[in-house]
Amino acid sequence: MKKLAFSLVAFGATIVMSCGGGNSAQREQEVRDSLRQDSIKKVEAFNDSIRRDSIAKDSIRQDSMWRYRVTPDLATFDLRGPVKSVNAQNSNNVMEHRHSLCFNVSFSEKGDALKVSDGYDNFSIKRDALGRIKSLNTYYTTTFSYNEQGFPIKKYLEECTESYFNDVISYEYNSDGSLLKETMKGKDIGSGYNSASTYKIEKVDEFGNWTKRLRTVTYYYESFYDEPDPISRGTKTITETRTITYYSKK
Repeated sequence: MKKLAFSLVAFGATIVMSCGGGNSAQREQEVRDSLRQDSIKKVEAFNDSIRRDSIAKDSIRQDSMWRYRVTPDLATFDLRGPVKSVNAQNSNNVMEHRHSLCFNVSFSEKGDALKVSDGYDNFSIKRDALGRIKSLNTYYTTTFSYNEQGFPIKKYLEECTESYFNDVISYEYNSDGSLLKETMKGKDIGSGYNSASTYKIEKVDEFGNWTKRLRTVTYYYESFYDEPDPISRGTKTITETRTITYYSKK
């Protein structure tokens, strides 16, 4: 009888221990599940943070590309960004205006020139195989050649009907693409002339485009006729300003 009682007690203890062990395992599983879910949430939060950061950086990058883009046509006219139109003014005469890169131009949202004028006449536009402006044509023709970066390095001007003038203008640039120097050699009926221009930018807008600059021109002029003063030379400063409008970002 005592032996049977002991066996029953031992059996009961085994049952109790077995039940307690089951509860412990369940709790351990619950803890593991909780830690796993917490880890998943942290990973998801981290990934979401990366996505938001990536979206923000992409937005900043896209905005920067929009604000400071340079298309071939924009480069031709010394511009950058979402330019809609540029209207250039010059403190000197049309000849000086024609020789500089100051044109009045309207652009598409893609940055292609739609209409070009020198302030007096509208030009027809011809393009090369790369889509760049090859020439602008009115009663005189302006022909461009470009460097590897797409900036004009030479501009040829010729009067179309009677070859009244024939000019070659060369451009040099700083490392940032801004215009450093312009030289010109030309001739018309009865005279020859050449000049060198340097620039001082006085005002720049929020897109990095100059809106006012001083052009200092050193020139030499020689007449082929017998005049009291067939040769003249000197230096003059011309103020160039631009009014620029932009497309707004959608």
